[in-house]
Amino acid sequence: AAAAQSRRALLRNSTRKTSTLPDQRQYPAPASDGNGKYHSGSERSWRTEFFYEHPMHSNPNYIPASEALVRKDYKYFYWPNFKYEQLFDMKNDPGEMNDLFNSTNPIHQQKLREMRKRFVELKMMAHSDMSIIL
Repeated sequence: AAAAQSRRALLRNSTRKTSTLPDQRQYPAPASDGNGKYHSGSERSWRTEFFYEHPMHSNPNYIPASEALVRKDYKYFYWPNFKYEQLFDMKNDPGEMNDLFNSTNPIHQQKLREMRKRFVELKMMAHSDMSIIL
């Protein structure tokens, strides 16, 4: 009990006083992507896909680097450290349990080619100085 009273007294006496001076720093406006939408040229158009990159932070014991093109119907992954690709049918396999990359189904092979092509396009745009209008 005495130790608890001592800690409370210490906290009471060490309370930091806040400054009464106004903050004179200049802050830039926060970035915006249109409240969750890509810039599509129209406020009424929602994005239908997105590209992402997750770099590995110099320690291979962390989550490995990954890149992906994500749509409502399919998701294409590329793992650059392993040169490994994956394709998932999000409508029929939302848990991503069945990798379709090696599927012999012509529909899956066509979707893989389409997703790879678009993945490269978006990656090139993301690494350029171009304005991206989808």
